[in-house]
Amino acid sequence: MALLPACQAEETRAREDLKEINLPSLRLAIQDLMKAFPERYPRGEEFLRELAECEKRLPQIERDLMGEDPAARKRALEEAETIAAFQREALIANPLVSGHPILFVARKQYKLGGHHAIDTLFHTGEINTDKFEGGSALKTIDFAKGGEARTLVELPEGVVRDPDVHLDGERIVMAIRRNIREDYHVWEINADGTGLRQLTCAEGVCDFDPIYLPDDHIAFSSTREPKYNQCSRDIAANLFRMEPDGANIHQIGKNNLFDNHADLLPDGRILYARWEYVDRNFGDAHGLWTVNPDGTNQAVYWGNNTASPAAVFSAHAIPGTQQVLCVFGMHHYRLWGAMAIIDRRLAIDGRPAVVRTWPSEAVNRVQAGGPRVDS
Repeated sequence: MALLPACQAEETRAREDLKEINLPSLRLAIQDLMKAFPERYPRGEEFLRELAECEKRLPQIERDLMGEDPAARKRALEEAETIAAFQREALIANPLVSGHPILFVARKQYKLGGHHAIDTLFHTGEINTDKFEGGSALKTIDFAKGGEARTLVELPEGVVRDPDVHLDGERIVMAIRRNIREDYHVWEINADGTGLRQLTCAEGVCDFDPIYLPDDHIAFSSTREPKYNQCSRDIAANLFRMEPDGANIHQIGKNNLFDNHADLLPDGRILYARWEYVDRNFGDAHGLWTVNPDGTNQAVYWGNNTASPAAVFSAHAIPGTQQVLCVFGMHHYRLWGAMAIIDRRLAIDGRPAVVRTWPSEAVNRVQAGGPRVDS
């Protein structure tokens, strides 16, 4: 029996739902959440009982979808959607997801304005300035309220990026570029969307990737010391810090390349990505480094002599551990790649320190020394 277009659409959607259903992994996730959050994940036992019923029904659902009985296929479509909805409900009940609103940026994909992954500033006066494209917003989504979204900052001609939430949860610092005619500056806003204020304002300078420090000062990357990266025509940035109101800006990282993606480690050090040439070849350029907030004790964290991945980006400390979550990417492409967890206690280079990657096969590309696997 030929399916009508509407039925075809429903079946396609159901099959997509089935692709996303992974009941063994869901069981592990529920059990882990019950152990990690015994009081904040109270429906764990209920979810496990429902999961057991889903495990019984799923094989028959898959058979019915492959069968010729229209009534059975219709029931299977409905049940597949029900199981997919249950899986989503059990995962969203994670208190780290639904316990508070999640802050995120909505923007267009950065254009390929050069040949390096960090070519995303489109600095005024830079060779790729015309690649800047506005249209961006800073938003929150609250899964405890059915996915309710709220806009805090909206820039029809500009881009907001790099938000960081204060330790008290009451303020957000970020970089804003209102249009192509100006550069990025550091701004701050209250978590409820009120009190938007500009903290830096130097012309012809990009201030970006700000983070709060334990003493309420703000560290950020900036192009305030004029220079170009060694093998390209994009303007370089180093680490700076300033007082909470933007006063007394001074440089805490001084090299001839590019420092970005700062994050705060539990011990108060700043973790950041550094484009480094010493003891490196031209392709595997970006490793993770640390520095004290006063600029002392610059040190390798992980990956300075790792040939693949060629770049490590957006590292964030995992609370309660000595591990960091980061992105494994390429130096000569976009600012994206596989997600990974690193434990530098195991090694400061290569695969031994890589605890996990998403997708899992990405770990097979990690190597220290030897020829580059990618660039």
